[in-house]
Amino acid sequence: MSIIYRQGTLSECVQVVEQIDEFRRKETIETLSIRLQQKRHLIQVAEQSVSSNVETAAAQRLFD
Repeated sequence: MSIIYRQGTLSECVQVVEQIDEFRRKETIETLSIRLQQKRHLIQVAEQSVSSNVETAAAQRLFD
C-alpha cells in the first residue's frame, strides 16, 4: 500500500466537514472561500492506494 499526497479542493473540505458531527456550523464552498480570501492556505489530501502492488505485478507479467 502506498499513500499519495495531493493538493485538495474546497469541495473536498466541505465533504469532510459534513461527516463530522462535532462541527456545529457546517461550511459551504462559499463560506470557506470568503474565510480564506487574502489568506495563504494549502489543502492537502492523503489517499491510500491498495491496488498499486497488484497493478505492478500484473503489468510485469504482461510485459515479460
